[in-house]
Amino acid sequence: MSVQSPCLFSATDTLMKHPTYRKQMEIALSCNMENRVVFYQRFKDYCEISIFGSSFHDTAAFCNFCIQNLSVLQNFVKYFRSQAKSLIEAANEDPILLDPCSSYKILETNLLNFVGYNFKEKRKITLQLTEQEANSLELLASGKTVEEVAKNLQLSSYIVKSHIGEMIKKSECQSIYGLLKIFPTLAPR
Repeated sequence: MSVQSPCLFSATDTLMKHPTYRKQMEIALSCNMENRVVFYQRFKDYCEISIFGSSFHDTAAFCNFCIQNLSVLQNFVKYFRSQAKSLIEAANEDPILLDPCSSYKILETNLLNFVGYNFKEKRKITLQLTEQEANSLELLASGKTVEEVAKNLQLSSYIVKSHIGEMIKKSECQSIYGLLKIFPTLAPR
């Protein structure tokens, strides 16, 4: 992915705090790109950031690949820059600014509904989970660890942990153990 943004910073000063960088890292993680190499190129009025990533669990293999194919990756950056030129010009003519939170949302059609009842707390439970969240919860309930779930679903452990956090919030449980206790009572709708 290659994005141009109006920013003037070096890669070592305020990069981590810059909204464009944070948004690109969020997108990289949501795309299961736990291993990544990033090219930064500073121009007069913007900084271009190009990210190449992989979901490999073997970071060393990914690093070796990047080192051995550095010129290929740089050629990809040049290619994407040339192909994106017309898009960037169109965006400069008619810029549309979106709130970063609203620019990356899960479509409602991808949500699965689960209903159940917590007899201990005497309350109805209604959960809307994404397919990945539901699959993660099912595997965790079967006794698998976070790493095993990540491997089975071909996700990074970071994404699985993120799913767990979201499911805990949605279920209003105090922990994953509370959620796993009520999971057998939930039925898909």
